[in-house]
Amino acid sequence: MTASAVIFIVLSCEIKNVMQRFLRARGFIYYLRAFLVFGLTFGAGAAVQYFARNKIGTQQATNLMWAFLSIVFLVAIRISGAGKWKGGGKPVGFDKIQLLLCLFTPALFFLHNYFLVRQAAENGLAANLQQPLYLTLFAFALSSLGEEIVYRGFIQTYINDNIGTGRYEISRGNRYASLLMVISHVGFFAVMDIFSAITALLLVGLFSFVAGFIRDRTGSILIPVILHILVNYVHVFTQLCFVGDRY
Repeated sequence: MTASAVIFIVLSCEIKNVMQRFLRARGFIYYLRAFLVFGLTFGAGAAVQYFARNKIGTQQATNLMWAFLSIVFLVAIRISGAGKWKGGGKPVGFDKIQLLLCLFTPALFFLHNYFLVRQAAENGLAANLQQPLYLTLFAFALSSLGEEIVYRGFIQTYINDNIGTGRYEISRGNRYASLLMVISHVGFFAVMDIFSAITALLLVGLFSFVAGFIRDRTGSILIPVILHILVNYVHVFTQLCFVGDRY
């Protein structure tokens, strides 16, 4: 073996070690793992929805997708060791600040949706109102539960457990889960005008921060699930109250 080959091997090993230390120090590997689980699982869920919609209908296929995602991410939570649903730090329980946030957030969504339905007859929720109300409410409850299992139950918990919450009230896991949640809702641009889509995405980000904050403070996703369902129901009942007669 020549001297140059030896030098190359030594340098390669050293670079590999440096990169591994860098990735571990920055927590990059945990962000990457969470993103891969998120992306691959949602891709599989989209495939389930696509192949099922011709047989059972679009809405039922969507419900099937969220049931599939909920089960897969519950398994991921179990495997990753995040089954205790603790994201770092000691839970302090539900307090007045969280109560105010739970009241303030749905109010913002109501105002946003009110102006949407006053400006246009269709804003992306019209199809949901064409089916029985109980089916619409069930679909929103299922998707709300599924999203909270994904974003707060797995992603936020996984990041905080492995990297730490950080020094800010909005934890690292909360920030990362909120980013992914906003990205997953960019489809708003397909059903709304640009301004409405941007404001809707900002509200999604705000909601995610609030839900993540409550999850970190209480050590549970129960209240975030209830808040998520409430926010989605605000959309439905705003539609029923102001444009329900058009459908």
